[in-house]
Amino acid sequence: INTLVPTHALTVSYTISAGVVNFELPAAQRQAPADQHWHLITLNTLLRAHHGTNVVNEGPVINYTDPFSMLWTARGDPVTVEAHGAVVWVDYECEGGYEESSWPGSAAVTVYEGNCTLPDYGPAEVIIDVLAYNVGDAIARSVTITLALPAGVTITESLPVWDVLTNQEVVWNLGDLAPGAWKQFQIILWIEPADGEWGGEGDEGMSSVALLEPYIMGEILGIKRADGEFTDDHSQQVVQGQVGDALWFKVRFMPRLVYLPVLIRDYSYAPDLLVNALNVDQTKPAALTVEIANLGNAPATNFWVDLYLDPETPPEVNQSWTMLCHPYGAAWFVESLAAGESLTIAIDDVYYQTEQSRWPVDGYPSGEHALWAYVDSWGGESWAAARESNEGNNRYGPVALTGTSSGAVMPQSYEPIPPRPLVPARGTGR
Repeated sequence: INTLVPTHALTVSYTISAGVVNFELPAAQRQAPADQHWHLITLNTLLRAHHGTNVVNEGPVINYTDPFSMLWTARGDPVTVEAHGAVVWVDYECEGGYEESSWPGSAAVTVYEGNCTLPDYGPAEVIIDVLAYNVGDAIARSVTITLALPAGVTITESLPVWDVLTNQEVVWNLGDLAPGAWKQFQIILWIEPADGEWGGEGDEGMSSVALLEPYIMGEILGIKRADGEFTDDHSQQVVQGQVGDALWFKVRFMPRLVYLPVLIRDYSYAPDLLVNALNVDQTKPAALTVEIANLGNAPATNFWVDLYLDPETPPEVNQSWTMLCHPYGAAWFVESLAAGESLTIAIDDVYYQTEQSRWPVDGYPSGEHALWAYVDSWGGESWAAARESNEGNNRYGPVALTGTSSGAVMPQSYEPIPPRPLVPARGTGR
């Protein structure tokens, strides 16, 4: 090394924040690519290293921004050294279920593919086996292990009992650990699974949440880190630093669909049929029309409309005109009337049912008459064919009529009227 003399060297200032060292490079070294190679030389103290060949760091990282405002990262190779002495490390292992505990949540905790999987419906009590061991080649004396817990995680029990318990930290004094020796202790943590990082279906990454996916995997931080302190017999120095990684718990969240009853005042999804008008020409029976409408919020389908000339009594539901009148009456069949729509039906139109009608041809019989109309007059149910929000407005009448024919009035046909079907055969209407 004495023969290596740098041609020029600069002292570079730096700052340390959260375990990261940031160097303030001179202006000449802030341009990439550089005009000449330059090297950053630092002094490091090895606080944590495994026995044998060890990685001291992951290599230097340089972040820089190009003229197009793009951020670039360059990473150097890791540095390895040969280390001797005591090296203490901590591992964790989760246990699923703890029937002896009074806390109900732990019985639902499971171990799945090496991960501690928590229930998704509330807090859970989790058992962790902590193993502290010396992987170095010297004795580690007076070993102290400190577990740092994140917010929302508390410790309820441990075996052996902890030596020091402070806010979000728990400390054990383990004594001496010879090379290859270990000590195990068990702790019980109380976890709130409502907080954490959530990903997609079966995805280890933390992406956005889609509630319609079969399940969502999440992670909750249970232990921030494990810190240790011990005396290394090889160097006769006190070693302090991190001796264990963070511990994350898996949470498998199963989205649930809850169907709640909907209560809406005065709301009904149903049709509402009524007759708006009965239009009569007293000299032309064929000119008669009936105006019907659906005031509901649902369509009405497959319903009959009856027209009564001089019925014995005002018509009621499921009384066709043939049951109350002789010899004149008419019937129509409507396959569909949408919500809010109206329809005008007439003698001999496409809705008119010739087999079910007997209407005068040339004129009305002389004298005073009464006309009635009934929409949804006939069907297989007590309310006829269409279940409506209002069944009390289907009848219309009476409408007064004065006939002027001096002779006999001929009906459209003298054939017997067949029984009324619920739905007429196709082709029987006009």
